Amino acid sequence: MLESLGKIVGSSAEAERFVREIFGRRPAVFSGPTAGFADLFDWAEMERMLQYSQVHHPRVRVTKNGAAADEGAIAVERVSHEGVGYTRLLSGAVMAELSDGATLVVDSADELSPPLRRLAADLERELQEHVEINVYCSWGTEPGLGLHWDDHEVIVLQVAGEKKWEIHSPTLEAPTAEQQPPPPAAGTEPAMALTLRAGESLHVPRGWWHLVASVGVPSLHLTIGIRPATGVDLLAAVVREVGARAAMRVNIPRWGSPAETAQYLATVREAVQEELSGSDLLQRFLLMRNGRDPGRGALSLASLGGDGRLHLDDDSIVRLVAPRARIEFDGEQIKLYGAGHELSIRTEARAVLEILFTEESISFRELSAKCSATMPGNAIEELLSDLTILGLISLERGRITSH
Repeated sequence: MLESLGKIVGSSAEAERFVREIFGRRPAVFSGPTAGFADLFDWAEMERMLQYSQVHHPRVRVTKNGAAADEGAIAVERVSHEGVGYTRLLSGAVMAELSDGATLVVDSADELSPPLRRLAADLERELQEHVEINVYCSWGTEPGLGLHWDDHEVIVLQVAGEKKWEIHSPTLEAPTAEQQPPPPAAGTEPAMALTLRAGESLHVPRGWWHLVASVGVPSLHLTIGIRPATGVDLLAAVVREVGARAAMRVNIPRWGSPAETAQYLATVREAVQEELSGSDLLQRFLLMRNGRDPGRGALSLASLGGDGRLHLDDDSIVRLVAPRARIEFDGEQIKLYGAGHELSIRTEARAVLEILFTEESISFRELSAKCSATMPGNAIEELLSDLTILGLISLERGRITSH
């Protein structure tokens, strides 16, 4: 169910239509929740994030008309007592740039802000792809960035204020970061021109050119970047599988006879065709891709004892932190793919895993009570300890909070 996506585009039904008919195909504007996106992010959370998170240039940068402010103008270098260098933003210099119409950008803000981290994790769980969230704060009327395109799919959430958007059709179909498509010809009319207002969201597919500017009022928006798998990723996975064969690891017959060269190429074609012909190729690829994602791990420090082991009590809160992890049931075993691991787990753990994959968070007491008929408490504790060490779940102390 696309619950989090539904809140962004207006409804669960609209979310289903979005992924099937719109995503990656064409730009589209949506009306978000009636209350807007203030429950996800606001000016207060932006200030808290910058004040209490260790953010440095160029992750935080100031831009105007496509040009970034020089690091030396907005940040100062510092060295810790241990000799580790870092930069610290100069708040006065940054404010001076912003008051002159510049845009403040924070990359990967989902790693700095708890509500954005939750949003990114929820979208990763639903879309099964990597998600990053950037934040843009603008004043004045000057564009922060020039006319440009992105090498990933974008969903914009206008949190506060307004932004003018001009969107132009791609000049190269489905471009990647390695390619340099030419900009639209001078004088080309945009495919879409609009003012995005607070509470609205906008999808800009990969490769579509866009120019964005404020309208003279403070503007705060989130840019959600999503990187779906492409055919290039699929073929790279095929190459990895084929590369496990001894015949593929031998030297190319650079000085071989025509007959030897022909035989070698025939062997390569046969191996690749055999791998591509599997009816479950796409399913296996997507499963392995999800399994390799490292997740959004959290350190369970309060549960680590002096004996070097993890300890749970009844009030310990268990939370899945690998949103793209997947489980498959295979006869007498359960296959778990996630956080870079492929695990085989006994079927008696099925009830525990199903709860972990469906509940946002659950106490150890409640989890043990629900699964006591199929798995004893000490076995559940041992399983949870193993999954924590592997980075699939986190253990927290205190009451359950919304994920």
